[in-house]
Amino acid sequence: MMILANRFTLSYAKVLLAATRPEQLAESEKPKKLEGVSADDLARMEREMERLHRDIRAVEGGLGDTMLVLVVAKGYVSKLFRNATVADFLDRHHPEVAAEMRSIIDAIGGDARTLDR
Repeated sequence: MMILANRFTLSYAKVLLAATRPEQLAESEKPKKLEGVSADDLARMEREMERLHRDIRAVEGGLGDTMLVLVVAKGYVSKLFRNATVADFLDRHHPEVAAEMRSIIDAIGGDARTLDR
């Protein structure tokens, strides 16, 4: 969860610990201690964590298909830019579009390499 949220703080770790159900903890027999959090707050955080886990699983399920479509589209647009006539036309008449398409190509290439690892 911390990696997905890109948050690595002690307070975030404490909230994640507080929102985790006891049966999901490595040491489930130890009671969780978080000062200033009521039982209602804990129950609400547990429900929100469950919803977040479901959302993450749903996104992960479609990620492979989405990346495949993006990589194929990137290949097509990259091929267009390898055509000097097309690239020159876009650079002269639509420089903003050409720059944006190149940045998208670079971004998709970087994301695809990250997934391969």
